[in-house]
Amino acid sequence: MRIAAVVNDDIVSVYEVQARVRLLLVTSGLPPTPEMTQRLQGQVLRLLIDERLQLQEAQRLGITIQDGEIEQALRRIEEANRMPPNMLPEVLRRAGVPPSALNGQIRVGLAWRRTIEQRLIPNIQISDEDVADVRQRLQASRGNVENLLGEIFLPVDNPENDDEIRNTALSLIEQMRRGMPFPAIALQFSQSASASSGGDIGWVEQGTLDDTAEAAIRQLNPGQITTPLRSIGGYYIYALRQRRTIAMANPDDTIVSVAQLRLPIGARGDQQALQDLAEQIRVSVNGCNDLRQVASELRVPPPSEPQRGRIGALPPQFRQIINELRVGEPSRAIQLPQGMIILMVCERAEEGNMPNRDQIVETLVRQRVDTQARRLLRDLRRAAFIDIRV
Repeated sequence: MRIAAVVNDDIVSVYEVQARVRLLLVTSGLPPTPEMTQRLQGQVLRLLIDERLQLQEAQRLGITIQDGEIEQALRRIEEANRMPPNMLPEVLRRAGVPPSALNGQIRVGLAWRRTIEQRLIPNIQISDEDVADVRQRLQASRGNVENLLGEIFLPVDNPENDDEIRNTALSLIEQMRRGMPFPAIALQFSQSASASSGGDIGWVEQGTLDDTAEAAIRQLNPGQITTPLRSIGGYYIYALRQRRTIAMANPDDTIVSVAQLRLPIGARGDQQALQDLAEQIRVSVNGCNDLRQVASELRVPPPSEPQRGRIGALPPQFRQIINELRVGEPSRAIQLPQGMIILMVCERAEEGNMPNRDQIVETLVRQRVDTQARRLLRDLRRAAFIDIRV
């Protein structure tokens, strides 16, 4: 029970460091050699120090994790690995790993996630303008390449540890090239917010990351991983899962909801009066709700319920008109034998691999949470009293 480090009012024992090293060796498939054990000890100690800071912040916010929650997390791990219930602790004991090592890791992970949910997420606001900006950028990017990526991030807080952390990254890469799954390594070693999802960061458009990462990822084929890539904060390892071209939308495949306002000849007598009425509606209405209200005020039949479908399925004389309309904009009057109609697009959704609004919001939230969580942990380190004794 010798002390490895003091973190504010808590200690990290040498026993905890050794137990976590054994846990990492078992779960990551790294060779349990003396050299590998020695290499991992510094990385594990820094990880345990960060976990103490995370747990202290959770406790400051009144967050506690019940034993039942840890049991549920263990059951999920067993199910994911197709293990019978309650078998995981026995497997760890046989490998010389005290179950407390995994339980402690789970407790901190749950507490930190709840800390982020309580302290960071409520302050993250995604506006309609943010979503519109992403959509506009994606529209302009049609035809560009995007990559489905996983990441592992190993921070370098002290330049003196740079070589050690890079060597750890190289060891992880070697194990993954021998068949160890990327998500398993990311879950145990990555210090990014994506670690809990096995390092998955979704589809990333080519040109979004820094030049070093972009150059390395371009050289990959799906299923391959990069070498360790040095960034400002540490080392990244990227895995390329898939690559695709952002679809060029076919206008005929665009899905629209269209309302029609019919102006029968009898509504205003002669043809010119009907044309004047149609022009009055066109310049005064903005949106499908307005269209219904104006129809009521003018005492003409209310607009039809919006009909949803592909532009390509519309009558040919309507397709160009609908293609050119913005959402909520009335069309010019269209002459029919029975009178005139005004069309309005209430919704528009292009087909292809473009994300919907919920997917865009989810991505933006994840990106901002990741950035703010790293900043919070960095601030906790700077404000803490940390005394390393080994």
